[in-house]
Amino acid sequence: IKRFGEEFVNLEELDLTGVRAVWPTTQLPAPSPFANLTRLLLNKSQCSWVSARRIAANITSLKQLSVAHCGIETLDKDLSGLKMLDGLNLEGNDLEDWGEIEKLSKLKNLKRLHLGGNKIRSVRYPETHTEENNTKAFVPFQSLVGLFLADNAIEDWESIDSLDNFPNLTEVRVSGNPVVESAATRHEIVARVSRLTQLNGSLIADQERKDAEIRYLRRVLGLVKTSELAKDGNEVDVVSKDGGGTAEEDAPPSDAASAVPSTRAAQTGSEAVAANHPRLKALLGSYGELSVSVSRKTGDGTMGDDLIEVTLVCVAASAGEK
Repeated sequence: IKRFGEEFVNLEELDLTGVRAVWPTTQLPAPSPFANLTRLLLNKSQCSWVSARRIAANITSLKQLSVAHCGIETLDKDLSGLKMLDGLNLEGNDLEDWGEIEKLSKLKNLKRLHLGGNKIRSVRYPETHTEENNTKAFVPFQSLVGLFLADNAIEDWESIDSLDNFPNLTEVRVSGNPVVESAATRHEIVARVSRLTQLNGSLIADQERKDAEIRYLRRVLGLVKTSELAKDGNEVDVVSKDGGGTAEEDAPPSDAASAVPSTRAAQTGSEAVAANHPRLKALLGSYGELSVSVSRKTGDGTMGDDLIEVTLVCVAASAGEK
């Protein structure tokens, strides 16, 4: 493989997909024969993460690294040789714990991170940390604009809310995860993640964002009112006054707790609703209090309680003629 660099000194892209080489276990000697290489593909090569990192460290011009479908389960905290990367592809591996992904948060130039087809169950934005000398804080994933998480095992809405904390994230793929099994969840994701301009490969128009945020805000306000009345032991329906359905009808497939441990403090009532919907305050600032009405349920729970009386009136021109 080294001969490629020696023979093709201006080589910029090298695709070693499927090549089963003896990958390095120690740091490679400098200088690298690949002086101009910017993109390296090691997909399906059985290259370990440590070996891939050592290869990248030897190629100082490298900008994009792809180590997909290599059975990688863990990453390490040593980011030497990766600090100039703006694109990293780890699709189709066996990564499960988001804590492994957090190890990449200090890559200040990383713009696009491909994690599709792993086993990731949750996403959490890391807390801001200080550098080792404790004199300067760094912003995790500070340059990341694209995060691709399709076909993982994400099942909690807290993971979707966490995407809003990434400071520059504008493009996300989350299709194929349990949390988005219903197509009706698109508007929910658009509303919960404020800076998104693309979702699952589709552009988000300004009008779509506005409609999604209003619909979402209406639903959450309905949940707030429901929780307040529930404190008094009332069973209620919440109906919007602006043409929408009930809060339950507008809800995504599930706002219930998942098997993934939550980082949110335990709360009850309207405080719990606000905690589960972090964008509520910001959306109230943009759109104000949307009108919703609350009615207490009556009846004994029989089928008759769900029936309504409908009167049809003909308004044709000939109506009433003898």
